[in-house]
Amino acid sequence: MTENIKILIPLYNDWDALELLLTKIKHSVTSELFAHLNFVIVDDCSSIECDVNRFGSYKLEIIRLHRNVSHQKAIALGLSYITKETEFSKSSCNGFGRRR
Repeated sequence: MTENIKILIPLYNDWDALELLLTKIKHSVTSELFAHLNFVIVDDCSSIECDVNRFGSYKLEIIRLHRNVSHQKAIALGLSYITKETEFSKSSCNGFGRRR
């Protein structure tokens, strides 16, 4: 496995829950798999400040929204960001979306 896996997480104010989630993911997968995980956090205009340095052991990209748009729209914006930032090869999509 050489490709990275991006995991999208919407967030509003609950930085402690994010830390707990990331820790649980880290301890639930092999270290080889974890090395390929990248987390895209969509901060839906949180009013609670957070020192993102506390997440230094994780590969994070944080998208900060300037106004709260609800978690559904935050997810949609995050997916849009990921598709624009990621190059997809035919091999990475092999088997998905095919009718049988």
